[in-house]
Amino acid sequence: MKQGEKWSSAFPRLREALIFGSTYFFIALINLRLKIQLTPRWFNGRLAANHEELLAFQYANNEQSRILQFYIPEALKNLLDISIENAYLIQRGVFIFLVLLCFHFYLRKWFDSGLGIWGCHVLHCSHAAIVYE
Repeated sequence: MKQGEKWSSAFPRLREALIFGSTYFFIALINLRLKIQLTPRWFNGRLAANHEELLAFQYANNEQSRILQFYIPEALKNLLDISIENAYLIQRGVFIFLVLLCFHFYLRKWFDSGLGIWGCHVLHCSHAAIVYE
């Protein structure tokens, strides 16, 4: 048995994650591009102003699932020395990528890898159609 075959048979899920993860990475980039195009407040200064209000607890965040989520971009901004807009983009891109990857392995419990990637594409397309209409 060759070294590559030994590695791929020992870690089949890792190999699958690398293969399909690259596809999901590009889907996440497409999602980011859509978000930037359809949400002008990302780079017109409104996002940065909202972020400052969130940090001062003066902004009413009506989405309860996002309680204190603004600290993630703040940490990215401080760690990587980037703008707050870019920190929000990184946060969103990584989240979409991880959602697609986790959903793929969730679907793999019942279906083969072909149907897993198909299901992730359906998830992405339905999300884009609902959110960005």
